[in-house]
Amino acid sequence: LMLFLAFVAMICSLNLQGYMEEHTTAFEKVFYVQVLADFSKPGAIFDPDQTEYFGLLTFIPTVLHVIVIMHLNMGYRIVAEWLTTRENHKYKKDHMNSLVAKRFLFEAFDCYISLFYIAFAQQDMRKLRNELISLYTVDSIRRALMETIIPLISRQLAKRRIDEIQTKLKKHDQSEYADALDCLSQPEYEQFDDFLEMVVELGYVILFADAFPLAALLTLATNLVEIKSDLFKLTQVYRRPLPERAAGIGVWQTVLKALVLLSIVTNVLIFVMSEQLASWVPSLYREAQEKDVLKGRVAQILDESGNSTDLVVKKSGAFYVVVIAWLLEHGLGLLVMVVIDKGIKPCPWWVRQEVKRTEYFKEVIKQRAL
Repeated sequence: LMLFLAFVAMICSLNLQGYMEEHTTAFEKVFYVQVLADFSKPGAIFDPDQTEYFGLLTFIPTVLHVIVIMHLNMGYRIVAEWLTTRENHKYKKDHMNSLVAKRFLFEAFDCYISLFYIAFAQQDMRKLRNELISLYTVDSIRRALMETIIPLISRQLAKRRIDEIQTKLKKHDQSEYADALDCLSQPEYEQFDDFLEMVVELGYVILFADAFPLAALLTLATNLVEIKSDLFKLTQVYRRPLPERAAGIGVWQTVLKALVLLSIVTNVLIFVMSEQLASWVPSLYREAQEKDVLKGRVAQILDESGNSTDLVVKKSGAFYVVVIAWLLEHGLGLLVMVVIDKGIKPCPWWVRQEVKRTEYFKEVIKQRAL
């Protein structure tokens, strides 16, 4: 049910942003809602080309979409924790692995479903780029508000009540409890959400890098701000977390590897399905005709710029396009696996040196003892 609601929210958002059009394929017409799409027509409130209020009104559908996603994720968080508890895992590690799998798959569906639809159902790189920028920007602002600003405001509002209690404690010579009370009044830090947002952000960058390569630079800039934001959050807003030993990041490493491998497939498909491959091997493509629109191969004869005819794969060239995609996918996949396994050591150099140093001193102590 919650996945269905997320899909409905995505369809409504795409209609309000004008990404759904009347002259679409038979598959896309199922999701075209004219009542919502009218809001994005020229002169309407969500017209993508409008300049009123600096064009900020065009972000309203994306903001609404992000808010719906946020509330669905908050609701599913309770459901996922209840289901994982009912599974009654023997070890805490297994419990966390199961919880991570449930929550990541749900939130990944929420965050990426609209991008996958535009990329592979509509095959429109311009729309994909615009949607990626909008979602990424609004989600970054949402994280800053929900993680730092709003908790800080809530803490400042609650501080008056805490100050009154501390004053009473000091009057009764119990001032040693004042600092403890202040610490306990802070919300508990949850590192799970920080891991999850970093992994989702990585997905925005690598899954559709072929459509928006500058996402990596934007992520670098936002992460520099995120470092300071997390520092402020840990020291001023949340309760100091308890230290726990860990041999690694657990199941998150598997999730990251899966994202990297999936990104190879998505970027190869975007490369093949867009006109990027056509510019390299034009002999495999031909200009679109009216029959291609009727059969659902393209949405319209003219491309997104409206200045040239759209291209479709020739019947005789379809085999070669599949072969090129297969070779690229397997070749890049093999290269990535080699780089990950051989280029990135599981143990850093300085740790290996420190271990060798410790072992050396152990041997010296043994020899002296003998």
